[in-house]
Amino acid sequence: MKNFYKKISQFIVLTMLVSCFSMLAMPAKSNAAQLVGAGDIIRNNTFDNGVGLPWHIVESYPAAADFSIEGGKYNVTIKDRGVERWDVQFRHRGLTIERGHTYTVKFTVSSTKDCKIYPKIGDQGEPYAEYWNYNQNWDFVELRANTPVTITQEFTMNQATTSNCEFAFHLGGTECATSPLP
Repeated sequence: MKNFYKKISQFIVLTMLVSCFSMLAMPAKSNAAQLVGAGDIIRNNTFDNGVGLPWHIVESYPAAADFSIEGGKYNVTIKDRGVERWDVQFRHRGLTIERGHTYTVKFTVSSTKDCKIYPKIGDQGEPYAEYWNYNQNWDFVELRANTPVTITQEFTMNQATTSNCEFAFHLGGTECATSPLP
């Protein structure tokens, strides 16, 4: 039965681009690569060189997970899902999200089993405010086995600049790793 709960998530290209559209007076749909001052705030947005840091896996007991980096993919194997969705996380910490800046969040993810994951950008400590989550509605991303899904969404930081943020994927608990899909 334990193998039933085992899930491998392959995080392919995890990219977050930051563009200060309001300061540049550019339309929100502009190509960020063409904007002066645009930049990537993710310090490692591909795994092509076999290095995962600053991305890392976090487990809260009794949850357990392993990882490997192969073929430009960060692979997470969940051995024990834990209880809460945040009991297994794949995350990048130390991000600064600036007031008035518009951000593009883009990532591709796949799994070997049907499941749900919860991606978010927010405080890495209390009060755990979230500045972006899927559909800005606390939604889960539903994955079908062996079918990559690419998410691209924008958000504007309307709150005060915050320097201790994280981009996290919650992979544990009954809501994520083992949720059957309709």
